[in-house]
Amino acid sequence: MPPVSKSAPVPSISPPVKLADPGEVRSQLVGKHVCPFCGVLRADPAQPCPRCTLDDNNATRTATKQRIGPWFVLQARNPSAPGMKFATLQSLARRGHISPRSVVRGPTTEQMWTFVATVRGLSREFGLCFHCGEGIEPAAIQCPHCGRSQDVPADSDALMESAAVSPLPTPLTPPTPPLELFSSMSVKASDTGMDGGTSLDLQADSATFTPMSLEGKSTLPARVPTNRPTAVQRAPVPV
Repeated sequence: MPPVSKSAPVPSISPPVKLADPGEVRSQLVGKHVCPFCGVLRADPAQPCPRCTLDDNNATRTATKQRIGPWFVLQARNPSAPGMKFATLQSLARRGHISPRSVVRGPTTEQMWTFVATVRGLSREFGLCFHCGEGIEPAAIQCPHCGRSQDVPADSDALMESAAVSPLPTPLTPPTPPLELFSSMSVKASDTGMDGGTSLDLQADSATFTPMSLEGKSTLPARVPTNRPTAVQRAPVPV
């Protein structure tokens, strides 16, 4: 019997990308506007966005750009909200717009989602050590229980792309905080502290989170209203 020849496998070839018709694309975009702050489509750019309620103008764009950064807060109703600088995140914590159980990510978490209570330099705003979960002073430089530094990392606003040029130090992996860590804290319904919000502090007036220290006293200063609305940090919305 003659040998059976086996044909070589035919390599799969991806079909070429279909070029768009310029005229068709232009016609499809007529009367449509993308909100630059939350990504929702709307017809009238002159009106406030129905989702995040922000006006798309030079003032809000400029104010938002000043706070843009690589830190994100997980929001169920506005997952596409722009990121912010670490200093803005600290400001939201001090004003009670996020809680220790809010979920965030950024450069020092390797862009992985985690609880605020486990982020170095941020957890101490609530009187908590990011590593051992014990109570500390909000201005503490070092945890008296585990000895970990509580200072804000120098690379807190370094984008991930920078790691290829100048590798960042590997952050410590904090242990899972004990369940009793949150037992003395009153949080309104939502774990993120922003239930129903669209921008980061849209529900500022209704935020009821009150972190308590070991002595039962509030560790947060009084809330200061925002002067300029932005997609990252905006004025409280009247109830």
